[in-house]
Formats: sequence, C-alpha cells, structure tokens
Amino acid sequence: MGALMSKILRNAKRTLWNEAGPCFLPGLTWWRVEFKRRVGYWPDLRAPRSFNEKILSYTLSCQESRLPVLAMLADKLAVREQVRLLMPELSFPRNYFVANSVDEIPFDSLPERCVIKLNFGGGGAQTIFYDQHEMQYAQLKQQCAKLLSWKPSRAGFLYKYGHKLSVRLFGEELLLDCDGRIPRDYKIHVFNGRAKFVLVVSGRWTACPSRTFFDADWAPLELKYQGFPTEPGIPKPSRLRDMLTIGEQLAKRLTGGLPFLRVDLYEIGDELYFGETDNSPGRGMSKFERDLDFKLGEELKLP
Repeated sequence: MGALMSKILRNAKRTLWNEAGPCFLPGLTWWRVEFKRRVGYWPDLRAPRSFNEKILSYTLSCQESRLPVLAMLADKLAVREQVRLLMPELSFPRNYFVANSVDEIPFDSLPERCVIKLNFGGGGAQTIFYDQHEMQYAQLKQQCAKLLSWKPSRAGFLYKYGHKLSVRLFGEELLLDCDGRIPRDYKIHVFNGRAKFVLVVSGRWTACPSRTFFDADWAPLELKYQGFPTEPGIPKPSRLRDMLTIGEQLAKRLTGGLPFLRVDLYEIGDELYFGETDNSPGRGMSKFERDLDFKLGEELKLP
C-alpha cells in the first residue's frame, strides 16, 4: 500500500510540474530547470553548443508557421502517408486499423501477433506488443483504452504542436528479420541535409537493448547513451548507402529546410522498411553521455 501511495504521489508531482510549472516559471526558466534535471547540466539556450541545447533552442524559437510541419513529422500516421507519396519504392509495415476509440478496434480480426501504437509519442509507453497466446482480449482492450487516454502535457508538447492534436491508435504488422527476431532499427541522423551518423538500436523490447553509433562510413564511434551498452561487431547493412540517401532526401523534401531530421529504417532481406521520423529526439533532452552530446552538437549548424 505504501509503494502504491508513493507511486501516486510521484505521478501527481510530475503532472503538476509538467502542467503548471511552465505557467508560473517565467520565460525559459522551466525549460532550463527541466533540462538540468534530465540531462545533468545547465543549458545555454542563447549560445547553444551541444546537440540537446541546439535542438531545444531551435524548437522553442521556431516560427509559428513551422508548427504544422513539426507536428506532421512527429505523427507516425501522417508522416508515413507523406513518405509513401515521396518514396513508393520503400516498404511499410502492413496496417491493420486506425481507431479514435476502443470501440473502433477490430479485435476479432487481429492477427496472432501485431504492434499497437499511438500516432504521437515514442518508446514503450505508447506501444503494445500483442500476442494472442499471451494476452486476453479484456487485457488488450484495457491497455488500448489507457493509451487513448494519453494527453500531451503543456510542457512536453505545447511548444512543439501549437494546434489541436489528433490522437489515434493504430495496429501494424510486427516486423521480424530473417531469423524471426525484432530487426535492428537504423536511425539515420541528418544534419543540415547530410547524413552524418547512424544509431543502431538492437534488442529492442528485450531485457538488454543496446545503442551503438556509427559514422557514415560505418566506423564505430565511442559515443554512448546513458544507461545503454553498445553492441560490438554489428555488420554493415548491405544497403547502407541507400539508407543514407533516403535520409537525406526525406530531410530535404519533408521538412522544407529544418536543420535536423532523424529517419528510422529497417533492413529485412533486400527490402528497406520505413519506421518514423523525429526532428527533436527526447524534446532536446536526450540522455546522452556528455561527449556524445557535444560531438553531435558540433555537426549541427543552426540558421
């Protein structure tokens, strides 16, 4: 009972901080305090040098006319439709449904295994891995209802999406590699129109996921995320050049000149699958180790 009460109090404090904090702390004070809490050092948003500082500084100062573009890039469904039009040669996970409410989800016709996601947000908190043999419909419905109750916080999303969000749930094919495992996620980091780095996420949704950085020539980099190991010996993907080109083309054609875009791709056999995009990883407060944060920052030139 004590643990449950502690969790309730922590969640209440977090909600109060995210919703009310930006209203009462003047100017950029809330963002500086939150940055220090999450990243570990005080940011310089007037003369940013690290990647986190630059992403947060640019996004907070972005012109209102750019907000629809930022929202589109973060909406997994909206950006996928745009990429389909721009690059029909790419493959996409099969889509089983799009729903605004739990009543619209075709539970009876779902495959034995699939992935159910919110169109906004990222990470495990907005994702359900459904396996018919491990999860009952009642439990699945409860989890879907919980996802659909998600509301963007004032702090987390208002600065980035200045108009009404259309929050939806969708079900898609569970992609597996040739060995029947979750495929590696290749995150192409495009700085000012050029693909400079690839972050490889392996073992996602397992007990020991890894995050490993490579440069554009597939040389491993001694750069790390806090709390994540690197994986030695990851083979160079056979279509690395195509991945880098796709990242650069989408950064040019989707964003209209944003200084940074991350494009997530999967290689399964000879096919490249599109995942999603992100123009501000971690809201500009990703938990990089300090060397990585400033190394990436050197590559990003703000307008």
